[in-house]
Amino acid sequence: MQIVVCASLSGRPVSPILLLPAGGAIGGAIGGVGLFTNLSLARKPFGTPVKVLAMLGVVLATYLAYFLVAVLVLNLVKG
Repeated sequence: MQIVVCASLSGRPVSPILLLPAGGAIGGAIGGVGLFTNLSLARKPFGTPVKVLAMLGVVLATYLAYFLVAVLVLNLVKG
């Protein structure tokens, strides 16, 4: 069993605990964009089925954006 004490970010060692605030800020920003997009859609004069489908699309896009950013950061950290 191998325990990773520090990760590498472009050849420089980085403690994983230092990446937590950045990860929280990125996730919060992506979630905030999704939230305000859904709130904007809720106020539109569309029918309920259209709103539901649009909001589900926003949720899916938000999840996909978060997943892609997580993969990019993981690739950046692993080098």
